[in-house]
Amino acid sequence: AASDPRPAQVVELHVFGGLTFDEIAAMLDLSERTARSDWTYARAVLADALGPDQPPNASSQKPGPVSADR
Repeated sequence: AASDPRPAQVVELHVFGGLTFDEIAAMLDLSERTARSDWTYARAVLADALGPDQPPNASSQKPGPVSADR
């Protein structure tokens, strides 16, 4: 946040505030595209800071087998 406060603010508003990117854009006087870009940038910075030893996020994992009972 100290080196790039706007992306950090976007993350805070989205994760902790539950705001959509459209709402964040309106609040910070940005375009929705810029709010989403800041989100993507902040996630990349965080992933880089965590290093390569972190497990992949849940969305990138393949789903397990589906039972025929469902």
